[in-house]
Amino acid sequence: MGPNGAGKSTLLKLLSGRLVPSAGHVGIGHNVHLQHFAQHQLEALDPAATVLGTLEEIADPEVRPRLRTLLGSFLFSGDDVDKKVAVLSGGEKARLALARMLLRPANLLLLDEPTNHLDLASREVLEDALDEYDGTLVFISHDRYFINRVATAIAEVGRGKAVIHPGDYDSYLERHGTGASEAGEAAEDTASADEGGGRDPKRSVKRAEAEERNRRYRERRAFEDRIGPVEAEIEQIEARVREIEALQLDPSVYRDPAKAKDLGREKAEATTRLGALYEQWISLSQHAPESGKKPT
Repeated sequence: MGPNGAGKSTLLKLLSGRLVPSAGHVGIGHNVHLQHFAQHQLEALDPAATVLGTLEEIADPEVRPRLRTLLGSFLFSGDDVDKKVAVLSGGEKARLALARMLLRPANLLLLDEPTNHLDLASREVLEDALDEYDGTLVFISHDRYFINRVATAIAEVGRGKAVIHPGDYDSYLERHGTGASEAGEAAEDTASADEGGGRDPKRSVKRAEAEERNRRYRERRAFEDRIGPVEAEIEQIEARVREIEALQLDPSVYRDPAKAKDLGREKAEATTRLGALYEQWISLSQHAPESGKKPT
């Protein structure tokens, strides 16, 4: 954590070797192998390659049969793996770059704003993947939920130093008695007070705005957790109803009374279930948080 310009990104670049220190040196331990994830890596992906091909070019032969499974865990399923990188959204490119990095995980990962461009489902995929990672992780993020989910220590960067505080971000705030909602704002408030300027009203406004953003994010997350399974079941049953309707047009089916009767009964049960699900979806949607799903 630290205010803008304190050196957070610079520290990460020094650790990765992308920057050479102007004084002193960076020593990497024996058998430490690192990978650095930053936004520039999204642009480094080959636009002419497919999603699957992007992983195949670096995968060991024994891993290749499992690449589709890996891509599935990063929300690339079915024909998605044959998409060209050029047509992917920013979030899809970020997921692909992360999957590529975790395909051959080093024992030290450096991540610069890894949740940028990621939607809620993609963030959960990344969080789950990092839960399974047993190496050392150093990351910069403005996503308070992500920090609390992943971090086990906070590095306070400023005035040419990096001080390590054990625990997650909320623990840091509790120990230091600040109500700031974002790491940069907390450090800026501290710096202002140290300089004798007292608490900056603008910082307080920004802090309140950040708290409101975090509240809305938590509400959206809870809403998605409730409505997601309902939408998934609706999609599944609607697909089955379409299949039944296609079968009912088949002459061989309506010439078979028993089969036609079974299909008719299944369609009636599915239609009843859909009616209940639609009502549930409408009820949930009426309580959608701001920027969440709205009824159509």
